[in-house]
Order: sequence, then structure tokens, then C-alpha cells
Amino acid sequence: MMHTLRKDPILSRWVAVLSTSRAPGDYPPLSPPAQEDTCVLCAGREAETPPEILAIRQDDGAWQARVIPSFRPILIPEGDLGRRGLGMYDAMNSIGANELIIETPEHNARPEDMGAGQV
Repeated sequence: MMHTLRKDPILSRWVAVLSTSRAPGDYPPLSPPAQEDTCVLCAGREAETPPEILAIRQDDGAWQARVIPSFRPILIPEGDLGRRGLGMYDAMNSIGANELIIETPEHNARPEDMGAGQV
């Protein structure tokens, strides 16, 4: 079954509702963040990710930021929107793009530590 987009009637924004959604308590606890030597998003492991859509590079060719397709997208890029009413919601099929923005090649960098040039 396809995921659905529903318009939040209070905030007037579209929210993805997964066909496999469960109650919050039914999900397993979050695992600890990946370490640099196991994280496929870190510099040097680019061959393990989908091909990049966009990259911001330094003069030496090293990337500062990359955009890649999601590993498990919840949106599909093409199809019929199928807009409809669903109870009190406006709903439509989950049409769109799902991408990951990798903001830095340094695994543990925090935004406040990046500096104005990187941000």
C-alpha cells in the first residue's frame, strides 16, 4: 500500500502518513548514532551511497556538502496525485522527492562548530 500525504488542518502543512505506521510505543528504541568508521555518509564512503544529486566542492574536489536520494524513500517522484477528502483531512498520494542533505564530511560536526563558510 502507498503512503499518504494529509494536510494538517491546524497548521495547514502536508504531513506524510506511512502505511506501516504504528503507535509510538510499538517502535523499538533508537539505536545509538553510527560511528565514523561505520557511517556510509562520512567522507571516503561515497561509493556506498546512491549517486549524488548535487555536491558543493572545494577547489581540490573534496565535497563540503552532498545531496543524495533517500535510502528508504516515502515519496515517489511520479504518478497521479489522487487528491481527495479523507474524513476531516485533504489527502493525496505520496508524490514528490525524498533526498538526504549531508551537511558536512565531518561525522560529528555540529552546526555551531562549522563556521560561517560551511553553514
